[in-house]
Amino acid sequence: MCAGILWAAGIDIYTTPGTRAVSLGEAFSAVGSGAEAVFFNPAGIHTEKKFELAANYSLMYSVEGLSSYSAAVAFNTFLGAMGFGWNRLALSEIYSENLIVWRSATKVNPNLYLGAGIKFFVVSAPGYEQYGDTAFSPHDAALTGDIGLLWKISPKLTLSSVGENLIEPEISLFSDSYEGDYIARRFTFGAAWSPQKFLTFSADVRTHRFSDFDINFGTEVRFFNAIALRSGFSDGRLSMGAGIFSQKWAFDLGFYSHRTLGNRYQFSLKLMF
Repeated sequence: MCAGILWAAGIDIYTTPGTRAVSLGEAFSAVGSGAEAVFFNPAGIHTEKKFELAANYSLMYSVEGLSSYSAAVAFNTFLGAMGFGWNRLALSEIYSENLIVWRSATKVNPNLYLGAGIKFFVVSAPGYEQYGDTAFSPHDAALTGDIGLLWKISPKLTLSSVGENLIEPEISLFSDSYEGDYIARRFTFGAAWSPQKFLTFSADVRTHRFSDFDINFGTEVRFFNAIALRSGFSDGRLSMGAGIFSQKWAFDLGFYSHRTLGNRYQFSLKLMF
């Protein structure tokens, strides 16, 4: 059961990093910025700070040996913004998924940002070697790319669009397989509305090859410019979280309940210079 769910997560591995994103039901394409946006929208990596570093860790459903963690960095250069990220999901000595991303973004005008980047997937299943299948390879890798747009229509309203896995690579650990698993092309259209400075509503409509649609919602309320409470709705499930922050750091907690495996608890720390 776990291996099947892990493999499914490999197809959507880029949605899991980011505690704030999990708390907001992954309605994050128009909300995230800097290091928080590295895994979600390439256009959002622009930051008012010179350098941002974010790290995440998840307690995954009380399954022994199952872990997930990630790190991302974003910074501004004279050519625009740059971002790098790494995410790992693993079941100890049995299976692992690694995602490495590179992002670049530029400001077209004061309100419009464009971004693009590449993603490198590495899948490993050393636990299967015990079966001695000659057609089995313990590793496989794939390369693909993303594009993104962020449009700040007004101080209160932001729109976004993201195209992911524009080239749909195939991953397979068996050389005699007729067809492997494709990392499906996906498009996301999002919006964030802040009627007040302390309140933000977000929504993402996500589609796989335009054949099915998911709608995610999130709400964030900030108090005293130091504390945030969040809630979200994704795939029919509720999520929630909280954070404390200052101008140079932020610490977030997130909670999500999976209908099959149980609860996931996530933590993140972000540093800004």
